Amino acid sequence: MTYKEMRDGFFPVFENWIGYVLGQKGPSLPINKRRTLSAVIGAAYVLSINPSDLNDQQWVDLVEFVRRPQQIARTFGIDYPQSRGKWRGTKGYKAQFLAARDLVRRIVS
Repeated sequence: MTYKEMRDGFFPVFENWIGYVLGQKGPSLPINKRRTLSAVIGAAYVLSINPSDLNDQQWVDLVEFVRRPQQIARTFGIDYPQSRGKWRGTKGYKAQFLAARDLVRRIVS
């Protein structure tokens, strides 16, 4: 992602999502869930999802995914790997981000 895309494309989306999540829909989320929340916001960016377009059940599912990613992913038939501190591999961060994207897609469809 170029600086221009990050500044003009991604950051406004991130700012909008953070406002919804922390200000309205999930203000009590623990700080240690930052990576999962970041994955949700990144997936929303890639999938062009606007937080104001989501219904109440979709918000509940997204917030619960941030709280309990493996359990919620399992209810949607998606394997959410526990990372082992590496980028690659079946349990790496990349696999987590791809699983989060798939789950967000499933929640909003």
